[in-house]
Amino acid sequence: MADKINPDHYKDNPIETCDAIFSQLTEAEILGACKFNIAKYTFRAGKKVQTLEGTRDDIGKAHWYVERMLKELTDMIKTRQANKQSDNQDMERDLTEQELQELLNPGAKVVPIKKKEDKNDKNSK
Repeated sequence: MADKINPDHYKDNPIETCDAIFSQLTEAEILGACKFNIAKYTFRAGKKVQTLEGTRDDIGKAHWYVERMLKELTDMIKTRQANKQSDNQDMERDLTEQELQELLNPGAKVVPIKKKEDKNDKNSK
């Protein structure tokens, strides 16, 4: 049976399509691409092909991207640990909360949501 999650046409080149694309991206962009595809395949599950098999295939694709994201995060950890060792840095220090948020959500700013005024409240002022 053919692999519906990562079919051969993605692997026909000397480098797999996803690897070629990810090689051109920053760490934050790679994680964003994974998050995007996880959400895309989860939200569309069973809608493109409206069968249990179609739903399973979409969830399988989302799962493939979860696995890929885990691999990318593991590689990032190993790279940072190797860099720390070579620079004689504190091996216990991880990313700061701000560094982690920038990596996972680049450019995102936390803005408080303003509560909408109720029309009745406006009239009673």
